[in-house]
Amino acid sequence: MNIDHIAHKYNVDMSQPNPIIVSAGGRAELIELWKELGYKIGAEVGVQRGDFAKDMLKNIPGLIYYGIDAWTCYEGYKDIIASRHGQGSFDRLYEDAKNQLAPYPNVNLIRKWSVDAAKDFTDNSLDFVYIDGNHDFAHTTEDIAAWLPKIRVEGMICGHDYARVNKPELTIHCKDAVDGWTNAHGDKLIVYYRQRSPNWLFFKK
Repeated sequence: MNIDHIAHKYNVDMSQPNPIIVSAGGRAELIELWKELGYKIGAEVGVQRGDFAKDMLKNIPGLIYYGIDAWTCYEGYKDIIASRHGQGSFDRLYEDAKNQLAPYPNVNLIRKWSVDAAKDFTDNSLDFVYIDGNHDFAHTTEDIAAWLPKIRVEGMICGHDYARVNKPELTIHCKDAVDGWTNAHGDKLIVYYRQRSPNWLFFKK
C-alpha cells in the first residue's frame, strides 16, 4: 500500500492519531513522492500562473496534467492578491499560465469552476488531485467531495495550506475541512510541514 511507502520513506509511525507529521516534506518532496509511486495522470485545482504545474511537468516525465481554475474574480474570494485588483489580474494570470506551460506536452488548462470541471472526468481516472483553490471551509470540503471519486484506489488527494487563518483580507480553513473529512471517513492524514504553508494528503481507499 502507498501509505506503507510513506512510513518507510520518512520513518513515521502510521499508528499514531491524525495528523501524521512529516517534517521533512514540502512541495518538492510531494512531486518526488508522486514520481516514486508511478503517478502519471494528475489534476491541480487552482493554477494561478502555473508555477507549481511547471515544477510537476519538469520532474515527472510523461505527466498528463489537468489544470483547473476559473481565473475569475468573484465576491467573497480573497485568497490571493489578484482577487483585490479585479478581473484583469486573473486574465493576466491565465495568460501567464498558458505561456509558461506551453513547452510541455499533455497540458490541459480548463477554465471552469472546480466542481463543474470535476463532472467532466470519469470516476477512478486520476492518480492524484492537488487542491489549492478557495481555502474556506465550504469550498475545500466541496472540492474534496467532487474530486475524490475521480481518483483511483491508492491514488492521492492532497492540497496546500493546511492551516486556519481568519483575517479581513484572508480566510483559510483547510485544516478544519481536511481534519473533519479524514476523521469522519477514517483516513490516515499526512501533513508535510517543512514549509510555512503545509501540504496535506491522504490516499483513496
